[in-house]
Amino acid sequence: MGRKYLQSFYVLALIISALFFPAFSGDNNIKTAGAN
Repeated sequence: MGRKYLQSFYVLALIISALFFPAFSGDNNIKTAGAN
């Protein structure tokens, strides 16, 4: 586990949060679809 692994994991976490954060903050339809 080097610095490259941590950096790629951080970028992946940013992409996932960028995809899911509008769903949590905005549409209730996407939120309920993700919950079910």
